[in-house]
Parts: sequence; structure tokens; C-alpha cells
Amino acid sequence: MDLPSSDLAALLFKLMPGLLAATVFHALTPYPKRDLFDRLVNALIFTMVAQLVVVCLGWILVVVGSLVGPIGPWNETAEFVWGALAGLVIGVAWSHVVNNGYAHRLLQRWGTTKKISSATEWHWAFNERTSWIVLVLKDRRRLMGWPRLFPDQPGVGHFLLEEPAWYLADGREARLYGVNRMLIDAAEVAAVEFMRFADDETFVRHSQEIDQVHRILVECQEGKEDEQQGHEAKPVNEPKRQPGRECATSGE
Repeated sequence: MDLPSSDLAALLFKLMPGLLAATVFHALTPYPKRDLFDRLVNALIFTMVAQLVVVCLGWILVVVGSLVGPIGPWNETAEFVWGALAGLVIGVAWSHVVNNGYAHRLLQRWGTTKKISSATEWHWAFNERTSWIVLVLKDRRRLMGWPRLFPDQPGVGHFLLEEPAWYLADGREARLYGVNRMLIDAAEVAAVEFMRFADDETFVRHSQEIDQVHRILVECQEGKEDEQQGHEAKPVNEPKRQPGRECATSGE
């Protein structure tokens, strides 16, 4: 149903605080933008919260004006300005709550939900604990570095690693001292490993087991490489033996 221009303008005027809050929220969080209906629902919810804030603020300002003297008129223009400011503040505040998972952590502690506040498990893994990472590339090479930036979605965008170093097959570390930062295409990454710090309690307590497992993995990797080289060295098409040639040779 088509709305008259005057009614549409009045509707947008009423929804402006919620639209501003929703715009700020999507700009500061990795959540993807949904369809038009969901956006309108979010705008209505944010608008309701912003209107509650404006009503409380207007009541406080009226009380203050009655005590210290008139500050200014409280009219539709004042409500619009304060509503827009409330929408911006609500959008920033809710983005901070969602990005840090405050609400979901509290609800998880109460046993209300098992879900996470991040848009995907990908974002949760990077935001839960900042540490050195190892990018396992599709060609089996392993690159370690500090993740300054990471893509919003796996397989799309780039990783920005600081102090990069290659992990060799024998477990040695080849640091690229001449490289400050390195961009890696996320489409070339098969897996991401999150490293422990050297002073981590688990790392210190199980250092011998970690070294033993590391040697086993290196031996397995070398065995796979030797097997692959053996298959590559084997001729693809072996010449067919002529019938009766072996018998003739043995008879000689």
C-alpha cells in the first residue's frame, strides 16, 4: 500500500532515532545486513528504547527548568534532536555490548543460553583471545604472525600479519626480518591455528609431551613427502612386455 508523502515523512521522522541506531550498530559490528522487514523491526525496537530515553530526559529537563529557571522550549524540534542523539548513543552502546559479549556471558552464567554474541564462530575465535596465529595454507605451507587484521568471512578478504615467519617441515622457524607486515589472501588459507604464549601454564607443564608430539608430526610429514615423491618418480606408463620374451630370455 502506497503512503502519501506527508505520512511517509512523518513515519521516517518517528523512526529516525531507531534508523540511526540500527545504522550505527551495523557499521560497528560484523553482523550482516538483513532484509527490509528485519531492518524495520530493529528500527522499531531501537526507536522504542530511544523514545523512552527522550521521555525520561524531557521529564528531567522540565524538573531542572522549574528549579533553576527555563532552559529552552520543549517542543517537537527538541524531541527530534534529543531522539537523534539518543539513537546514536544507543547504537554505539549496544555495539560495544555485543562486540564484547557482555550480555551473552551473563546469560550463559545463568544458564539461560548457550549461544555466543558474535555473528559467527569465526569472529568468536578471533575476538575471544588475541594470540599469535599460524595460517595453514592449501599447499601445506605454514605461516605464523600476529593478526593485526582478519577478514569478516572465511575465504573472503585478506589477513594482515605482523612479524611473519614460515614454519618449516622440520619444526624450525624462518623469520622474515626484512618484512614488517604481510597480506595473505584468505582464499588460500585452509586452517587457522591459535598459538599459546611461551609462559602459558599448559605449555610449561606439558613441554615434554609437546616436543614429543611435534617430533611425531614431523616424522609423519616427512613420511608423506617421501611417499609422494616415490609416486611422482614412478613412471606413469610402463612399457608392456612382449609375449614370450621372458621365456626366450630364460631359455638363452
